[in-house]
Amino acid sequence: MGTKTTCVASHNERTRAAMWRAKVLSAAICAGLGYSMSGHAQTVCSDSQGAAAGTAVAADGTACGHNASAIGDGSTAFGDSAIANGDHAAAFGGGAIANGLNTAALGVNALANSDGAMAVGASAVATATSALSLGTAAQALAANAVALGAGSVADRSNTVSVGASGAERQITNVAAGTFATDAVNLAQLTDATHTASTFLSVGDANGDGAPAVTDGDGAVALGRAAWASGSESAAFGAAALAQGNGATSLGSEAVAAGNLALAGGYGASATDVNAVALGGNASASGVASLAIGGRNETADGTAILTGTSNTLASGVASMAVGAGARATGIYANAVGAGSYASDRSAVAVGGVVDVLYDELGEGFDGVNLQATEATARLASAFGSGAQATEYASTAVGTMASASGIRSIAMGYRTTATGYDATAIGDRAAATADWATALGAGNVVSVTEGTAVGGFNTVYAQSGVAVGYGNLVAGAYATAIGYGTWSQADDSVAIGHQAFVWHSGLPTDDQPAVPFSNDVAIGSYSEVFGSNSVALGQGARVGNSIFSPGDSKIVNNSVALGAGSFADRDNTVSVGSSGAERQITNVAAGDHDTDAVNLAQLRAVAGNVGDLANGAVTYDDSTKAKVILGGASGTVIDNVADGSLVSTSHQAINGGQFNQGLSTLANIIGGGTIVDPTGHLRGFKVSVLGQDYTSIAGAIGALDTAVNSLSHGVAPSVAGGIAVGQGAAAVATSSVSVGDASRAGGQMATAVGSHSLAFGPGDTAVGGGANVGADQSTAVGANATIAASAQNSVAVGASSSVQSASGTALGQGAAVTATGAVALGAGSVADQANTVSVGNATTQRRITNVAVGQAPTDAVNRQQMDAATTQAVQTAQSYADAGDAQTLSSANSYTDTRVANAVSRTDFNAFENRVEQRFGALDTRVARVGAMGSAMSGMAGAIAAAEGTDNRVSAAAGGYRGEGALAVGYAHRLPGRGAIIVGGALAGGGESSGTVGVSFGW
Repeated sequence: MGTKTTCVASHNERTRAAMWRAKVLSAAICAGLGYSMSGHAQTVCSDSQGAAAGTAVAADGTACGHNASAIGDGSTAFGDSAIANGDHAAAFGGGAIANGLNTAALGVNALANSDGAMAVGASAVATATSALSLGTAAQALAANAVALGAGSVADRSNTVSVGASGAERQITNVAAGTFATDAVNLAQLTDATHTASTFLSVGDANGDGAPAVTDGDGAVALGRAAWASGSESAAFGAAALAQGNGATSLGSEAVAAGNLALAGGYGASATDVNAVALGGNASASGVASLAIGGRNETADGTAILTGTSNTLASGVASMAVGAGARATGIYANAVGAGSYASDRSAVAVGGVVDVLYDELGEGFDGVNLQATEATARLASAFGSGAQATEYASTAVGTMASASGIRSIAMGYRTTATGYDATAIGDRAAATADWATALGAGNVVSVTEGTAVGGFNTVYAQSGVAVGYGNLVAGAYATAIGYGTWSQADDSVAIGHQAFVWHSGLPTDDQPAVPFSNDVAIGSYSEVFGSNSVALGQGARVGNSIFSPGDSKIVNNSVALGAGSFADRDNTVSVGSSGAERQITNVAAGDHDTDAVNLAQLRAVAGNVGDLANGAVTYDDSTKAKVILGGASGTVIDNVADGSLVSTSHQAINGGQFNQGLSTLANIIGGGTIVDPTGHLRGFKVSVLGQDYTSIAGAIGALDTAVNSLSHGVAPSVAGGIAVGQGAAAVATSSVSVGDASRAGGQMATAVGSHSLAFGPGDTAVGGGANVGADQSTAVGANATIAASAQNSVAVGASSSVQSASGTALGQGAAVTATGAVALGAGSVADQANTVSVGNATTQRRITNVAVGQAPTDAVNRQQMDAATTQAVQTAQSYADAGDAQTLSSANSYTDTRVANAVSRTDFNAFENRVEQRFGALDTRVARVGAMGSAMSGMAGAIAAAEGTDNRVSAAAGGYRGEGALAVGYAHRLPGRGAIIVGGALAGGGESSGTVGVSFGW
């Protein structure tokens, strides 16, 4: 009777020990995967948000494996689709289910489906309260029943079954019972005086093998030649060895040699303190190491991955899970068949992929195989065939490859080979240092290049492509939109299929000269030359080989407005042949190169008419005499001829002579007067504090000052993709970048927070930019194109276009008429096919206007003055022929005195040069300010994003009428650090970049 009581107590203690070891096993697994330990005794692992390695995890639960679920408090699920549904439930193995309080299921498809039930073995079933099934397909179907052995069935409460009906087993190696309810063995029947020296020791069935041996308090040995040596050690299986306090070996020839070591499976080996090896020939040889998996072969004995060993965890605190998985570095983790983690803190999670058959989708041939590998310190590889081979590199996705230091590759077959390179998206590639490719099919092969969207290509240094199918081939160039090309250095192309070309065609005696510093904004806009701007839908500068007509290079020109065409160097075109525009709201010109308005021209025409009304004529047709008369006399009367020179017949009097000299003195200024002898005297001006009494001296001093100033001013030389919280790209080949951005039409591009590109081919760049009409482009914060304004362009904060083919350029510029252009901040174009440079209350001068040549060219003030002078001269010749001759001598004298003096035109030219240089400096400062605003917005957007490891943001900024775009990427470093990389682009080729790093403690 006493003997039976002892056996019951032993069974309960072994059950508690098994449950304890399962918790230890779970803790070791999660620690290897990098999760933190909870403070609750029942919790194995979880992260700071309660997330775990599986797909559904409750408080203090642990789930590890594809679709694994740990639903109850303190539950544990380990294996593909494993489910632990109950407080303190534990499910280990693919498809294992532990459903109920304190249930445990260990083995593939094992099922424990009632409180306290435990199923151990593949397809083992325990469906009643406190039922226990141990063995493949064993079934415990009644309360407190025990089914022991493969196929055993226990269908009565409180029974132990070691077989099934028609498949009964003997119970061998049974120790002598000690209590009335204990089982007895044959030895008790034949030798009642024999007692066992340990709790249990069983020999082989035939009695001709070595007996089981125990050596230690509470030790258990079960199986032929099984040996349990150590306090509370346990050895189950033929030749199983448990050597060390609390060591457990389960399986034939399994070896657990170390305190608390656990070896389960045929030939499994756990040979250090707290080491765990589960699976046939699995090996865990490092302190606290974990190896789960069987032989490196399939069911028919074929090797899974040629050249690899069985599952091996040999590094301190390393973990290897899966057939042939190897973790050989300290703290290394390898999870998946054939996975390999070989350096300190390396992580490899994934299986083996057939390189050729995966691509073709035709199965698995076991020949062209690639395993998941993390072979450098701090490297991480997640996904079948993923490989991370450099320091701190990260590869996520099937066959993703990260081979650059701190590189990141995320997505199917992505490649990141450069230093700090980043590639995210299906087949994206970043193959140079600091290259960034975000989106499917993007390829960046140059240093500091960036591609965001889909299938963009960047192969020039620091190039930026945003959208879909764009090409950047110029250094520091930018392409934004769909199918947009920016091939010239320092160029910008924005809009659906906007083009900036690289160079013209070579000739027999001269190579092609590359273009640079170009801007094309608007759908189908095009620049074929250098230092030129095409602004508007279909606007063109020059004629490429793909455009109608002969190829022609045009430099330093501007095409402004939809359909405008600039076909000459150094020109500004606001239309095209047969589609000209008026230029409205033009302020009166002041300088020779200023444009004149209609009011100035009408005033000149009126003056010419007044001269004609007061004309003096010859007395008769012989033109021999002119008689002048008046109520108070006439200055010149009855002058027939006369001159101050021998060849002249013109009269002159003293008053006219003095008047001419006085006029000249007023022009010269500086206190100049006419003395009674007809000489100019008293000239004196101060330049930079120095007095000068000659015009030449004063001009020389001004020239010196201006040269000094100029030396101090440096001359300016298929599917959608969405990035950002709430971003949406809902049409084929559309791209949206920025929070709540939306690209709604095919080949549409929206960049900036709350930006909208509604129709096909639309491009919206800037926070709140809104494009509602097809084939239109808006650049700038809150820039807007109405739904009725097809083929339009709006550039500048709050700029707007309400009618078709309109172009608005400048902060608050507005177009409300078809084909109109509004140029400058606040300008309003409200008449069809016109160009406005102001509004009803504020006008502007148009400066630096070259001399017009064609009938539809603008004229400058110099041309108007020349025309006016010609008209006046014609009238005076008709009315005052005699008077004109009288002044000849004075003119000759005056010309002689001022021959070496500077003209007013020279002064105007000098002033224009100074204004141009300061204007260029102001523009550059404004662009720098816009880039700073964009960079601030980008950094703020990244900081506000959810605290994930990888974040991307884009932002548009504006300052004093200039706009800029900034794109950034942030990555959380292992530990408590982060790094951010960003860049900004503005007009004129201006660009800036930033790299930042932060650490916390």
